[in-house]
Amino acid sequence: MALCEKNNHYENFHTLADTCTAELLSLNAPEVYDKSITLTVNEDLTTDYSGPVTGHCSIGNPQNYTLALYTSTTLEYQSAAMVLNTDGTFSFKRSWPGVKSFKLFRTSNNGLVTVWEDPLCIRSYRMPADAGDETVRVMKDRCYTYDQAVSTIALTAQGHSETDRFIRGCCAIVGSGGAEGSVPFFVNRMSAQTSSQYYRTGNAAWVAYALAFYLWKYPAGSQAGPAREKLTQCAEWLEQFRITDTGDARIGLYTSGSGRYVNGVFFPDFGADWCTAEHQFDLWFLFELMGRLGFAGYTQKSSLLANRIMAALWVEDEGRFRAGLRADGPDNASPLDCSSWGGLFVANIDTAKARQCFAYLERFWYATHDATGYTPYHPGLGYPNKKRGVWVEGSAGVAMLSRRLGDDDVAQDILARLAPLRTRYGYIDSCDYPDNDDMPPWPSSCNTAWMILACNPQGFWNVTSPAIPGSYYRY
Repeated sequence: MALCEKNNHYENFHTLADTCTAELLSLNAPEVYDKSITLTVNEDLTTDYSGPVTGHCSIGNPQNYTLALYTSTTLEYQSAAMVLNTDGTFSFKRSWPGVKSFKLFRTSNNGLVTVWEDPLCIRSYRMPADAGDETVRVMKDRCYTYDQAVSTIALTAQGHSETDRFIRGCCAIVGSGGAEGSVPFFVNRMSAQTSSQYYRTGNAAWVAYALAFYLWKYPAGSQAGPAREKLTQCAEWLEQFRITDTGDARIGLYTSGSGRYVNGVFFPDFGADWCTAEHQFDLWFLFELMGRLGFAGYTQKSSLLANRIMAALWVEDEGRFRAGLRADGPDNASPLDCSSWGGLFVANIDTAKARQCFAYLERFWYATHDATGYTPYHPGLGYPNKKRGVWVEGSAGVAMLSRRLGDDDVAQDILARLAPLRTRYGYIDSCDYPDNDDMPPWPSSCNTAWMILACNPQGFWNVTSPAIPGSYYRY
């Protein structure tokens, strides 16, 4: 007689949010760190400082170790290196403007022993051991500003002690693109600086929302003053992307930003003519929260934007939102976020429409040999060249909509089934998804932060469901 194989697939919701938070913060930690070794620096190493750097390293047999001084602006550069003196002291004649950090190497084999650093932002991905040198050079310290925002919101929601530090990072991002209030698409995590002029309204809205969410949670917090100032600047900067021509079908919507890459060549003067639905949802949640916080005019602004979203982007006979609107007409494709984030948006207006969005999401349910969850694109829904795969961030977004609609059991099942995509450093972007380099199978701050929020949203995007109760869940 055949025996059923026991299902050992469990998720521990007693500890999931806390463990994910620890994993998220591990992505903010140095690549190597030995807390038993201390470094004392005599100078105040501000970003502008360019003088000598002296101090002491507390390690046995210091003459066997080399200390290197690094400076980060848009990338990391080694400024100087020296073998420690026999008493552990060191002296560099000069330094360069930028954020300074130190790395200690074993001189005999150049093995990295420990790193001392104070990054402004979180790294987006943890590099795998087999990543190529060029990949590491570009991505090791890359912070996509959306990832910083989601991570900040997740920590703020949990009331974590690192919240103020992450808010400082968001404040540093705003304006780092050059113009006051601008938010670049990515920055160096150490310095929050970038050489790119690539802007997207969606990720700018997320950074601004992180600041607004902090002000809502901590109106008298230590970073409330800077957060309010940077939030105001960013919201004003975003207005340049609003369509105001009364003869334009896109009127009242926001274009997706500026700058683009074509075959590896960057064109900074390119202005996107499309108004992506996803970005309109991001902006609505920002404006709605700013209105509740008392920022003048933003309650009306959110109402006007909501009306335009419904008039221009809602597809009534299908119960979903279209991908967006271009100058030459609608884009009727259907990516996952248009129904998940769109459902979260429309739940504030019409719960029945939000349930239609949730029902539409069934088309995106997908299973691989790794996991089950939701695919970002479907070849039959406007993306014929895309292959399907399970996406952690997107699946967590569907779980969030389920929670908004009061279906916590469904949300718990969605989240539990993503367990195979979790590593000791957090969740990876997706299962094996070879056609899309934007979703590498690397531990990701964004995906891990989304899991935290789905477990305990604390009012994020108006989802007031309590923390998922502690339990062991079999999937």
